[in-house]
Amino acid sequence: MVQTKLVWSGEGGDVKVAGEFNNWSPADTSPCTEDNTRIFQADLAPGRYTYKWVVDGNWLVDQSQPTQTDESGNVNNLKIVEETAESTAKTADDDSPAKIENDSPAKTESTNEPATAQTDANAATATSDASEPEHEPRAV
Repeated sequence: MVQTKLVWSGEGGDVKVAGEFNNWSPADTSPCTEDNTRIFQADLAPGRYTYKWVVDGNWLVDQSQPTQTDESGNVNNLKIVEETAESTAKTADDDSPAKIENDSPAKTESTNEPATAQTDANAATATSDASEPEHEPRAV
């Protein structure tokens, strides 16, 4: 995940941001600074995200930031989140096998379930296979 910052610089009493990263549900920004700046921060996976600012109830695009027109003709701001060396190192630390096993019950259940469903003749094979992940973990 990459610590990502979106900045609104302009007028507005109630400034929120909504986009693909929060299912287009307006989210609060930081309190207004002396220079009318509001900040929204989130940890996002690398990728492309469209969003709009919701300023005093009006959905707006910040023309000073990149925009993209969607297939319906709506103009949205565009944020491209790129993987950084820091985020890669952090992801590698977070993907340790112990952490994946503890944080992912579905993975643990699917790995253990075949072992209990095996016959006694296959139990040794199932036990040795259960300790190895079915695929390499990857950041989402």
